[in-house]
Amino acid sequence: MEQREKILAIIAFSATALVVVYLLLVKMVIEPTATASRQADSLEVEVEKLSLRVNRESMYRGQLHDYVANSYGDEVTVASGKSRDFLVKQFTRLGISGEDMSVTPVTGRTVGGGREVGWVVRLKGSQPKLTELLYQLQTDPHLHRVDTVTWTPVQNSTDLTLQFRFATLVLDAVEGQSAPEIDPDKLPVPKIGSNERKMLAMITERNIFLPYIKKPPPPPPPTRTTPRPPTNNEDPPPPPPPPPPPFQVVGLPSWGSTSADVEVIVKDLKTQTTRTYKVGESMLGGEIVMVDYRPLPLPKKPEMLSHSRVLVMIGPEIWAVELGHEFKDKHKLDPRQIPDSVQATLDAIYPPKKPEPVIEQPTTPGKTIESTPDSPVSSTDSGESNKAAAPDVTSDGTGSSQIPPSNANGAPTGSDAPTKEAGNAP
Repeated sequence: MEQREKILAIIAFSATALVVVYLLLVKMVIEPTATASRQADSLEVEVEKLSLRVNRESMYRGQLHDYVANSYGDEVTVASGKSRDFLVKQFTRLGISGEDMSVTPVTGRTVGGGREVGWVVRLKGSQPKLTELLYQLQTDPHLHRVDTVTWTPVQNSTDLTLQFRFATLVLDAVEGQSAPEIDPDKLPVPKIGSNERKMLAMITERNIFLPYIKKPPPPPPPTRTTPRPPTNNEDPPPPPPPPPPPFQVVGLPSWGSTSADVEVIVKDLKTQTTRTYKVGESMLGGEIVMVDYRPLPLPKKPEMLSHSRVLVMIGPEIWAVELGHEFKDKHKLDPRQIPDSVQATLDAIYPPKKPEPVIEQPTTPGKTIESTPDSPVSSTDSGESNKAAAPDVTSDGTGSSQIPPSNANGAPTGSDAPTKEAGNAP
């Protein structure tokens, strides 16, 4: 075997040995390591899922303990009796009793972890009292629900009939906790002047039983008269204003507490497309300054309230477009309705004009002060009149005035001048 063949054989043997060693390493070391890594990742995911489940279980257990603490009891009869005592207590507080009150027990469905029980209540009374009762039930901190609320007018009376279902949930017993004893006399009384109570004022401010009145037809369009052509001495009449675009304010959402989080969504009624504006952008030929969420009466229907509108500053005036209205329905806000922040911005851009002081000229006895905008102040004797300085002004009947000529002494000349007889002094 020659030297060259020996070298080739050694190289081939070495390469074969390296391949075999690599295969052995992959089989014995790398593959088990990769398998173990995949198993570790899978176990880590399982551990994370179990950790989240344990955390949720702890949170749900805490909520369940709170629900049990606010429930009327863990037995059906006890919870039903205590909830009825609570209702009767509220009725008595508002002066509703006797034949004006009807309470009928009902049982609801059974859910996982509890059973629903409650009462069907039917009351008769004035609208403010019944509205106050709904607010008292809404703010009750105990586990309950009020649904199927029905209002019915009473014939030949200003009273109403209110019917609703008051339900509570009797939870299954929780290990390590028992239902507390509830004293209806110690229940918290909600504040009458709170913001939540003001939201229910619409029920008493509006006549919800007013029969439907059909909207009257629009008035006929005014007859158009052909304008006369302008003369040389008159300016042409201004062109009619263009019709307002068919845009409608369809949304005024707020995603935060700043003006940058407020949006104005406008819909084009022709193309059925929407566009979103922000405070500070141009709209209606002006600038959006604010989205107002105060309840204010509608300008054309003051008996109804609108709870949101967009305010636009057009020059020194503030205009508003109510939610659901079109641009053509915009109206100018009364100065008393402009918010303080918008008024401050308006005053900063258009400061109010201060009245100019009136300066009185001093006068002296026997003198009359005469002044004109284009001439200085002059004084004359009050008992005399300077007729020579004021020439006669005659009219030629065409609307123009003529001053007769005069000589150097100021006397008139011409055919209208008076003649002097010889020998007479002037």
